[in-house]
This record gives sequence, structure tokens and C-alpha cells, in this order.
Amino acid sequence: MSVTAIRELIAKQSLDRELISHFIDLDSGQVNLRFEGEYWDYKRDLIDLEDGSAVAEMAADVLSFHNTRGGYVIFGITNDFVVLGVHANLAANIDSNRVNQKLRKYIGASFYCRYSTLVCAIGGTKKILGVIFVPPLQGAAVPTSSKAPGQ
Repeated sequence: MSVTAIRELIAKQSLDRELISHFIDLDSGQVNLRFEGEYWDYKRDLIDLEDGSAVAEMAADVLSFHNTRGGYVIFGITNDFVVLGVHANLAANIDSNRVNQKLRKYIGASFYCRYSTLVCAIGGTKKILGVIFVPPLQGAAVPTSSKAPGQ
């Protein structure tokens, strides 16, 4: 899959199975894009929205995508590009409003990210992935609003 295809998905604000099929070969379960790029980042575990340091780190990633061309944070893929998925109960406790509420401390309220839990058959096994869609910049760059806890 190509970076051009990912840019088109960002323009459509795609947050569905089509999106995942660009990153993962759903039949084999192999990650197609075995690197992180300017439009996406893989995370092994879901963000712990009660951990201020984890939220601050996520805010930096989100802000970086937003201040450039938008992008995706995909949860459930390891640094070795293995699709493990995320825990269903944890994924069910996260939604867009909750993510944005936590991120606002660090990035303000000038834009809104969308979160989705996607259930896919990957390599013949049901996997759950969490995805944050970060919209591209519309206007002036957004600065950080606060430092991480303890910094």
C-alpha cells in the first residue's frame, strides 16, 4: 500500500475496515507498512487515559500529526509489527469524547480527534484494534497547552 493511499484516507477521514486493510493484510495478518511514517504511528497497548504521562505522550503524537497533515494512531501493533490487538474490555471503555477530554489539557480544544474500536478478522483470528484519527491542520499551528506531569 502507498503513502498516497493513506493521504486519501485522511482526506476522507476514514476510520473503518478499509483503513485497516491498507496497514494489514487481513488474510495473512502481516503488517503491510512495516515502518512508522509521517501519517501513522503504531502502539502496542491502548492509551491509559488515567495516566497523565501517557496522555501527555499521546498528546505530543496527536499534535505532531495535526500540525502537519493529519494521521492515525493505531493501537494493537507491536514495535516488531506483529498484530496482537487490544483487550476488548479496555477498548470498550474508550470513546472519542473521553480521549479529547483528556487530550485538551495538553492541546486545547481547537480540534477534535476521533477514536474507533475496529473488530477485524486478521489472519483468520478476530482482533480488536483501537484507532485515533487526527484531522489535518486548518489554519495556524496549535501549540501545547501544558507540560507533562512531573516535567
